[in-house]
Amino acid sequence: MKKYSFLVLLWFGFTSVFAQSALDTVIREKSKDIKFSETQDHFMINITMDNVINGKTDTGFKSSWFNPNIGFYFMYDLPIGNTGFSFAPGLGFTFSKVNLDGSILRADSAGTYFENAARSNYFGANSRFTRYEGSSFYTSWIEAPIEIRWRSKPLNGRNRLKVAVGARVGIRMASNSKIDYIDPVLGEQTNKQNPFRGINGLRYGATFRIGYGAVNLFGYYGMSQLIKDSENTRGHDLRQYSIGISITGL
Repeated sequence: MKKYSFLVLLWFGFTSVFAQSALDTVIREKSKDIKFSETQDHFMINITMDNVINGKTDTGFKSSWFNPNIGFYFMYDLPIGNTGFSFAPGLGFTFSKVNLDGSILRADSAGTYFENAARSNYFGANSRFTRYEGSSFYTSWIEAPIEIRWRSKPLNGRNRLKVAVGARVGIRMASNSKIDYIDPVLGEQTNKQNPFRGINGLRYGATFRIGYGAVNLFGYYGMSQLIKDSENTRGHDLRQYSIGISITGL
């Protein structure tokens, strides 16, 4: 009986090894069948922290670091042979909001500029009795991104290493400036200016992505000025940027 039990166990052992070997072969062959040119990276969602690079120290601009924003894009991927490279033009929508900390965005006959809230005459003669609570500005954009992409062959039958460099051009759809303060008589107040026309109507910049599978690190650096040249009478050097996560392969 023990002899038969040993033979049965030995048979199960051989068949298990053979089955595992066959499964490994199938996975390897399946990975070979998936070519470089196959991709699902058509839809892209960017979840980012947006802010502004301040090229000068005397602009009055000061912002919060916590500015979560989002963008949605459709990319048409055009493989370049079986090289792993592709060219991807697209179209999408980006929403960007920056929360200010101790500063306000203003526009008057002198132009558009940022100003330190504590030294501002924005609140008129009663400014010393008025408490600044916060301020922000947001913009929304229709954008046309393009990317040069590289991806490895599938590492486990599906997921790949991905790298992409590119550029993005956007046309402003909406803009808004908001200032929150407490008036000694009226209480909490919000002054909103919409549309805020001092923001540049066109923006452009460089993009970079790197990641594995569906999740990528993403960065955008704006090369255009935040404020229109005709409105930038104080010579501010302000450029928007974004850092966050890009979800692709949807």
